[in-house]
Amino acid sequence: MVIPPRGFSRVQRFTSEPIEIEVLPAVPPPPSHPSAAWLPAKRLEITERWAGGAEDPPMLTVGVPTTRSLTIVAEGLLETQLPELAPAQADGVRLYADRPELSRASGPGGLVATRVERYAVLPQSARETTLPPIELPWFDVERGRWEIASVPARTLKIAPGSEPASPPAATPAPVTGTPSAAPSGSKAGPWPALAAVFAVGWMLTAFFWWRAARRDARAVPGSPGARTITDRSAARIRDACKRNDPAAARDALLAWAAERFPESPPRSLGALAARVPEPMAAALSELDAALYAPHRSAWNGEALAAAFASRATRITGSPRRRREPLLPLYR
Repeated sequence: MVIPPRGFSRVQRFTSEPIEIEVLPAVPPPPSHPSAAWLPAKRLEITERWAGGAEDPPMLTVGVPTTRSLTIVAEGLLETQLPELAPAQADGVRLYADRPELSRASGPGGLVATRVERYAVLPQSARETTLPPIELPWFDVERGRWEIASVPARTLKIAPGSEPASPPAATPAPVTGTPSAAPSGSKAGPWPALAAVFAVGWMLTAFFWWRAARRDARAVPGSPGARTITDRSAARIRDACKRNDPAAARDALLAWAAERFPESPPRSLGALAARVPEPMAAALSELDAALYAPHRSAWNGEALAAAFASRATRITGSPRRRREPLLPLYR
């Protein structure tokens, strides 16, 4: 639109010359990672830090947690495209993930995205164990080939805790010979006390067994406890969609997904979209765009609510197969 000094505007159209571009064929993933997601970047690396900024794991103690930080830095990607690392559990320790930190900055070569994942490493028993290596395939757009960013396996040495171990219970000596009848008016001996101890131990065992059964019932998908928790999360999703609140909808969806897929819970909307039918996956993509697009617009939760209402009988536990000839861009 051109506005001359006289004040009367007019429209002028300008046309550029056509531009020809060459599209190279897709490069298949490396044989060691045949199902790798398409992650094109100019540079990508993973670094590891332990509590206190050390590069190597410290000596651990049973029951005392320490923090392990994994950082992905990629040039030429958005921070929302960086995938979750999800390191595997190791014998003798438990890993508890914190909420990831995403950020971006501008560098000489363009955008530089960063994803920081922190894990609380809690030793369970005194031993020496190994954390498996972490590998992330990515495509180097400048060299035109696949690369693998990795963190090597780490050997953890776990020392016993400072709490003293409880001494073993005394075992009564075996009775030999033929017991003689107790004289009239004498005490009954240690047997009533031992019977009381055994009764208390049996009741404690029954109590802890009942408590563990309740906890397992809540954790097993399909059990009454698990259904109650999942129904509560589904109600939160419907309420967030009704209020058109994208942030609340995202939090409720990830909470529902953690209960629906307890063995490998998705930690992003893109990871959840890979496990649900197409109508719901499209609604999740719209929600993701409403949350992270540079120019945010008002979000309407009706489409997500309708897709979520019909998802129950069609959700699978693993990502569905895609029919596109190109590898998917990591969501």
